[in-house]
Amino acid sequence: MRLQRGLYATVPLEAEDPGTWSADPWAIANKALSPGYIGGWTALHHWDLTDQIFSTTVFITSRAIPSRKRKIGPAQFELRHRPTSALFGTRTVWRERLPVPISDRERTLVDCLDDPLLGGGLRHTAEGLATYAAQDPAWMTVLGYAERLGNLTVFKRLGYTLESLGLADEAIIEACRSRISGSVGRLDPSRPAAGPTDKRWGLRINVRLES
Repeated sequence: MRLQRGLYATVPLEAEDPGTWSADPWAIANKALSPGYIGGWTALHHWDLTDQIFSTTVFITSRAIPSRKRKIGPAQFELRHRPTSALFGTRTVWRERLPVPISDRERTLVDCLDDPLLGGGLRHTAEGLATYAAQDPAWMTVLGYAERLGNLTVFKRLGYTLESLGLADEAIIEACRSRISGSVGRLDPSRPAAGPTDKRWGLRINVRLES
């Protein structure tokens, strides 16, 4: 089966109806867009941090991408570029007998705090954080990944969300506070810069979080 120029998928012999069979989007992304990893809302669902299902697959790649949205064969993708040095915090899962990297729970949350659109918006990312907080969280790993990524606004969004929803103890919240910058960012950068400013966190609160 031809997916795009130079990229083909082999229809497995066990396919009940070869005419309607389609390749797994994770396997397609790994073949067409590597090096990179499955992330964002796709990884949130994989790790049971959300029960919402998206038809588009998120893939983070170190390849140059002319557009954030791309269709390969029947599969739709939401893409983000990261340098090779930022392809950390992943696990390997097997899809169609191929090893496919996916962001682990902590890296998934950090990516969604860095770019809330990858999690379906900040409110949806906050729901993922709440679920994670009830699953034996490794907050120091989250903080370590955020430091490696290098976006200080991640600490603002993380700390504000944890404090507002009562998801972590004071030590973790203060660890976030100690890493923030003095500038003012938006809680959800995909939304207009409207709403009050939280001076403690240096955030424009432009979306309401639900507990």
